[in-house]
Amino acid sequence: MNKKCPECGLVNFSNDENCRRCGLALGSKTKNSVAFQDDTSRKLDRAAIWFLKRFLSAVVIAAAILCGVYFSLLRSAEPLSSEQAAAVERAVKILEDRGFDRETFLLRRTVAFRASDNWLNETTGHEDAYAATNFPFQIVTLYESFFKYPQDDTERAMILLHEAQHLQGADEPEAYEFVWRNRKKLGWTEAAYGKTKVWHNVFDFTRQNAPNLFRCSFNENADCTL
Repeated sequence: MNKKCPECGLVNFSNDENCRRCGLALGSKTKNSVAFQDDTSRKLDRAAIWFLKRFLSAVVIAAAILCGVYFSLLRSAEPLSSEQAAAVERAVKILEDRGFDRETFLLRRTVAFRASDNWLNETTGHEDAYAATNFPFQIVTLYESFFKYPQDDTERAMILLHEAQHLQGADEPEAYEFVWRNRKKLGWTEAAYGKTKVWHNVFDFTRQNAPNLFRCSFNENADCTL
């Protein structure tokens, strides 16, 4: 078959490797096609750079907004006193000794503790709560009831164990269920704490938020985790 030169259009013999007129290697790309491909490549590169710049700008703006919100939450709430901070550390140490390594890391390394509501908590309200967590800002507010009503640091550790689940993105049912299933590992048992105010509060809230733990028999007060 004859070979037509893509550059000058001359029809060459089938055994010709180069065009007899312009010398172009037959079967190779023309200068125009190469130029077209180069131009297309440059356009694609410019489009990719434009998109990358816009994406990075959006990320920077979002990060700046999140940082602004975070610092505004911190500044609008009171920090813990030295005595309160010491009580928190004792409770976290109990979690550490009981093998709750992930929760211990989160509470020690990622959390900013506060003793009063920030502006966000004030808009949502936390009546009768022991603590509240702002996820994903990792801010934990410990109310006066956290220090007043628990019988000891073990009960405070139980409350922090609950809040540590929120630090991981868990909702209320998941947090209550986790704590109830792990109460024996923590050492927070009915035998030792069954008459405390905190026990009764948590028991009632657990039944409300995780009713599946109490539906294992005809007895409505049954506890499936025993």
